[in-house]
Amino acid sequence: MQPMSSADYELEFDLVIKNINDIHRAVKYTKAVATIANFQKCLNEGPTILHFAGHGLTNRVFSHGKSREGDFLVFEDDHGKAHYVSCLELKKILDSLGRQPELVFVSSCHSRLVGEVFRTAGAKHVVCVKRSEQMLTKVAQLFSKNFYTAFFSCNSVCKAYANALATLESEILAQGLDPSEANKFELLIGGSGALHLCEETGSWPDGCAEFVGKTPYYNDIPAQVDHFVGRKIELHCLVRLIAESRLVTVMGLPGIGKTSVTKALAQHLLERGTPSDGIIYVSARGLESTDAVVDEVHMASKPSAKEAKEILSANDKKLPLILNLLANKEVILILDNMEDPLNKDRARLLNMLHCLLTKLPKLKIMATSQMALGPLRDYGEKIYNLYPLDAQSAVLLLEKRVPREIKEEEFSELFGELSYNTPVFSLNPYYDYTEENEAKPHKLMQILSGHPQAISLAAALLNTRNVTQLYQELFQSCIFPDEMSSLKASLKLSIGALDLSLIHICRCRRIERCRSRWSPYH
Repeated sequence: MQPMSSADYELEFDLVIKNINDIHRAVKYTKAVATIANFQKCLNEGPTILHFAGHGLTNRVFSHGKSREGDFLVFEDDHGKAHYVSCLELKKILDSLGRQPELVFVSSCHSRLVGEVFRTAGAKHVVCVKRSEQMLTKVAQLFSKNFYTAFFSCNSVCKAYANALATLESEILAQGLDPSEANKFELLIGGSGALHLCEETGSWPDGCAEFVGKTPYYNDIPAQVDHFVGRKIELHCLVRLIAESRLVTVMGLPGIGKTSVTKALAQHLLERGTPSDGIIYVSARGLESTDAVVDEVHMASKPSAKEAKEILSANDKKLPLILNLLANKEVILILDNMEDPLNKDRARLLNMLHCLLTKLPKLKIMATSQMALGPLRDYGEKIYNLYPLDAQSAVLLLEKRVPREIKEEEFSELFGELSYNTPVFSLNPYYDYTEENEAKPHKLMQILSGHPQAISLAAALLNTRNVTQLYQELFQSCIFPDEMSSLKASLKLSIGALDLSLIHICRCRRIERCRSRWSPYH
């Protein structure tokens, strides 16, 4: 299984909504991840416009094995994996429902044949990308913004399309992009082929965009970490595990990324409306008793102000209240950093988790910990071990975390005669290729061992060092190699750098005090 690059549909969608609000139009909208079920649901609601932002693929019989089904749009299945929806399958869905929107906007590469399916099924207008063209994401977002601005300003679809292309051409030139990108869009007109007289859309009422979709009740989760890289496969494995099991534990070394993965998982599931009542996130870091964990879960379960005040200090009443609040709710409870309460109060903690799973049949629990929860009668614990990042993702994380730009010559020093611009380096810049053409991890990355926290700490140190200096200092710190040596070395250097900064600050303050004491103005 290989991850597919994500389409930045959120940014594209936000730009569309922003422009609707900028021109003060009252438009009701909803959005959903592209699954067959969501697609059918959207069509059943009879939308005026259907906008698809995602990937399109040219049908190649040797890879897809479907010679007569046309090209594909990439939807998702229930586990977040790619589901290729062919033109033939798309037409069957449209024909079975008998409802087609006035306008279909297909914002994906290779979408011409898909656009033809929508037009054949009855859509009056279809905006798509020409048959064999790939398209820059930035250009797609600009065109989408321009088109909807014109469309909701009381223009016809055809006029909006022409205005959007004209504006796009000037923006492409201003931003230094390839001018040919503006020629990749196409407007397909429905009907029998007779002379097309495009009607104006009419007057859209003043107001603002209104979201009419469903938001899960429990949706207060921490923001996803910046630069979340290299964990797409792990993310989808966890989606499958939590779909099939009620108790999942993500295990791994300190700093390996357990919290980052579970935050990303929570965001991923909420975007897809799974589970229906949402996700409750609780951090157990520093909690040393089951009562403390129960207290955090209780507050995250959204008790009323009156309930919270009445049992503020009565822990024995909080677990029954949690059971009452979550009764018949389809919820995932994420318990992050569980090693502290497990070390201090394991037996009572396991009894509490057993009670939750028994009394709340729709509840699922995902924990993160450096150790397994342990035997839990009646419920099997599924353990997912999180390992270090692969070499490619490790260097990508380093590059994203460094406060400054890494210079080409810094790479050249570590790669020897291998130039930064050679074809081999361009194809895979995170490996050094030996004479035997065998991939060997970068020297610096060998020390950091793909450990995300070690890499993040090392990246901050590169602000005042070059790559070679950092490699040498880390190498000297890794005296006794073990599975935690990369994190220990990065921490040691970071603490040393912090100590020097504090000494410098203290000296500056001492000098300032001396100056104040002997100043003639005091």
